[in-house]
Amino acid sequence: MSYGTANYDLHRRAMSYIDRILRGAKPGDLLVQYPTKFDLAINLKIAKALGLTLSPTLLAGADEGPKRRSWDVCYFAAVGG
Repeated sequence: MSYGTANYDLHRRAMSYIDRILRGAKPGDLLVQYPTKFDLAINLKIAKALGLTLSPTLLAGADEGPKRRSWDVCYFAAVGG
């Protein structure tokens, strides 16, 4: 299981910073932005090997699942506050 920042959101924010700097903003004047979007990934193959059972409700909420990918990982996009 992995829970961390959503890389696609971090890349989008980085491009916003680059755009502002190229338009003349001073890097020191830009506010620090903290991640607001996080992703959760669960490796179903490992969970099964450990004898863990995941509720069907949890798996149904996955944004991407093993049927869409070649490995046994479910991805959940969670939005933070």
